[in-house]
Amino acid sequence: MQVARKQYPDAYAQFQKSAGPAPHDRIGTFVPLGPENARKAKDQFTSAVREIAANSGCSTMQAMTKARQMYPSLYRAYQGEENR
Repeated sequence: MQVARKQYPDAYAQFQKSAGPAPHDRIGTFVPLGPENARKAKDQFTSAVREIAANSGCSTMQAMTKARQMYPSLYRAYQGEENR
């Protein structure tokens, strides 16, 4: 964060005022994917996690790990790293 604060002071200031890192339930104005794409990415990743948990009988945390490994591009979009 220290590097981001120095390299991108305006973006860092906006991030500090936002609801937090996107894309989560409270999507603020600092959303690299845009609010609609952030919601879509969140819904897709969450759906994959639920499907994995249901099919394998594992916990949600274990399913998140598996989903991240099985669908890396979907996870990156969920984290807000895709389509920047």
